[in-house]
Amino acid sequence: MKELLKKVITGLAVFSMLFLSFPTQVFADSQTYQIDKTIEDTHETISFKAYKNGAKLEILGDDLSNTKLILNGQQLNIDNKNIIDISELVNNGNNKLEVTSVSPVTIKIPFPNVTQAIDSNNDWFKLLDAMIEAETLYGLSAAQLAVIKDGQMIKSTGYGYNTAYASKTDANGTIILDDINVIPVKDRVAVTPSTLFDLASNTKMYATVYSVQKLVTEGKLDINTPIYELFPDFINIPDNFKDDINTVENRKLVKVANLLHHDAGFLPDPQYHNENSKINDPNLDRNPLFTQNRNHALEMMLKTKLTTVPGTGNVYSDTDFMLLGAVVEKITGQRLDTYVRENFTTPLGLKSVTFNPLQNGFTKDQVTASEVHGNTRDGRYTFSNVRHGVVQGEVHDEKAFYTMNGISGHAGLFGNAGDIATMAQVMLNNGGMGNNSFFSPEVIDTFTTPYGNVGNQDTYALGWRRAGESQLYKWAFSDYTSDKTVGHTGWTGTVTVIDPDNNVVIALMTNSRNTPIMNRETDAFYTANFNTNSYGPVTNTVYQALGLGSDESTMEYLKGLTLGEISNVSETSSASKRNAVRALFHVVETYSHSNDDAKTLWNSKEIQDIIPLLKETYENDTKYLDQSVLGSFTKPATLDNELIQQLKDAHAKTSGVEESKYTEESYKEYKLAYDNASSILDEITLDQPQLTNDDLKEALHSLLESYDNLKEIEIIDPVDPIEKPDTKEPKTPDGTKEENNPLPSTGLNNNTSLYIIGSVLISAGFLFVLKNKRLNHKR
Repeated sequence: MKELLKKVITGLAVFSMLFLSFPTQVFADSQTYQIDKTIEDTHETISFKAYKNGAKLEILGDDLSNTKLILNGQQLNIDNKNIIDISELVNNGNNKLEVTSVSPVTIKIPFPNVTQAIDSNNDWFKLLDAMIEAETLYGLSAAQLAVIKDGQMIKSTGYGYNTAYASKTDANGTIILDDINVIPVKDRVAVTPSTLFDLASNTKMYATVYSVQKLVTEGKLDINTPIYELFPDFINIPDNFKDDINTVENRKLVKVANLLHHDAGFLPDPQYHNENSKINDPNLDRNPLFTQNRNHALEMMLKTKLTTVPGTGNVYSDTDFMLLGAVVEKITGQRLDTYVRENFTTPLGLKSVTFNPLQNGFTKDQVTASEVHGNTRDGRYTFSNVRHGVVQGEVHDEKAFYTMNGISGHAGLFGNAGDIATMAQVMLNNGGMGNNSFFSPEVIDTFTTPYGNVGNQDTYALGWRRAGESQLYKWAFSDYTSDKTVGHTGWTGTVTVIDPDNNVVIALMTNSRNTPIMNRETDAFYTANFNTNSYGPVTNTVYQALGLGSDESTMEYLKGLTLGEISNVSETSSASKRNAVRALFHVVETYSHSNDDAKTLWNSKEIQDIIPLLKETYENDTKYLDQSVLGSFTKPATLDNELIQQLKDAHAKTSGVEESKYTEESYKEYKLAYDNASSILDEITLDQPQLTNDDLKEALHSLLESYDNLKEIEIIDPVDPIEKPDTKEPKTPDGTKEENNPLPSTGLNNNTSLYIIGSVLISAGFLFVLKNKRLNHKR
């Protein structure tokens, strides 16, 4: 027993020695770092990214006494600490650490994480909320906005509802393609920050470009690799596709970089899913590249014709990124969705980012709808297996859904704005986040370098779209963003913005195409001209909210935006433009109740002059909206005839009141109510559309109530021939009150004396009669 106890004590001692010989606070050994560098007998400068929210530095070495660390010009106090909190000393963004050491030391700095800001909803963000929410009343079903500034999530907000429409069917259960049921607002599912959106072409960035950047960083892929080396069939051209451009020599020119730059020369949309398409060969009745089988999709991509010589110009094509998805799958041996999940979304903890959400644990109610009549465009298009009902929880893009089973390099990814913004932040973090490293800063620089400087070439990079010095892409990214800003847009109504100069990330999600078709000749949707769907008004307002915009006030900005929209509206303009103005009027009218500048704007000639036009076009423009939530200021009169008659009857009944018979206050209240009723009845007679049924009810109530409250003037008959006494207290000649004056005072005149004597005699007579009655009663 003693021997056993001795061994235990010895073991504990050894354990204690080992335990105490290591620092008690170090980063996990399995962690990857932004900086992981050993320095010995030298002076070295290290650049890194960090933000003022939790930045830390780890220093390891046997002897730190002769080590000096200078961060952004300020010396750090080491004191043999292994982990140093540098959050108050770092710059938001780029930082410089100077290290001088004789003994070997290792410097480790992790990648920044995204942290949550406490409260940043300033007046600009409140205005932006009001603008987006108003558009959700006038046709935009849903939106979501996330903003990261200096590594902090300062906004993550959902707007509207996951869908506003439901399919309408005939007696046989067949979906009617030229009509739709509007879901009442009270029955809709509200969008939250967790709701998923179809990212459309933002899939190209956060699934495909991210995957390619990682593979390049790891040395598994060279962007100068010719496609035919990966897929030899690419140069086996069908005889009917051979021409001056589609030669073996030209197709050998196509490299991975050409796919990323969109200058491989492919058709923009080869319609693989549609057997009726003639775009690939107008001489054939059936599309030679048609397939709705993912196993055959690559074969069709490799047969797709070039329309220009590779490398001679940018032509945006989905085929480029469908092939890039195939490249990722070829190199990794994994399907694209699996690779993205295992290498990005799971390490980052981004649960909403997924392909095929209905197959991965989500329900329809958790996803916004993307179009009301499938892919038919309200019945204009048809092909095998085409969807007719509301698309919700499935990728909208036809090639992604029918040909690629929902998983493609060009479309198919879903997510919420907060998770996508977090994913985008990796680009500002030197390619990593927390304890995860995805790609190197050098690869980021390569992929974000402009394609060229001619025309719009500086808006293209390797996959990414750039704001560019030409500013040709700032319509989406913001007028205030830096030229180096990158990001992308998506057809369903999404945009992402990554601004390295200002440390800003914006993710805006909408389902802008989830409306009926406004113009069947042009495929125009009812929200085509909305400010939210135009991206720029939203991203501009975000930059204003961050203090990175102009010096104008919120109301000056709202005025400029409103007057600009009014200038585009006429009888011949689209319903979308007029509804965009109605939504802005909703904001202005709401603000006018508490803001003088908004009130002035609301009462301005520009706004009041356009309201009659908005009333005239109201019925047609808003037929697919829930009327109960729309502002009355642009509604035409739809007055209750019974209410009108009740007001007319009350007006007749209460007429002819003589002012002289009633008190001034009660008559004044009545006259105001009567004149108001008269004015309303005149407006109805003149067919003025400014009234609502609430106006009628209020006028009727006020008129009847004020009439009932009329008070007659009280007339008191004088006592004759005896005058009433003077009730005023007698006063002395100097104006003071007389005190303790006896009754027969000279202060009483003769008439007053007679009045008092008469009153006394009457009282005495009354008492005499009363006494006799009591005596008789006792007898």
